[in-house]
Amino acid sequence: FCGGAFKHDAVIGCGWVKSAGSIFFTKNGILLGTAFVGVQGRFVPAVRLLGANAQVHVNFGQLPFLFK
Repeated sequence: FCGGAFKHDAVIGCGWVKSAGSIFFTKNGILLGTAFVGVQGRFVPAVRLLGANAQVHVNFGQLPFLFK
């Protein structure tokens, strides 16, 4: 399920399908599958960056989601 080791330039995505109550993950645009079901409530996104050169880009729906 985890999609193998992450490289320094890996793009990891996390999506929440609110209407279905499911959370999924992607790695470099490839859907890894559903991680959780029955997820309901109010949530605040949080990201932890490790390392001086770590970067994060977020997309809350303002751009098309890119995954297969």
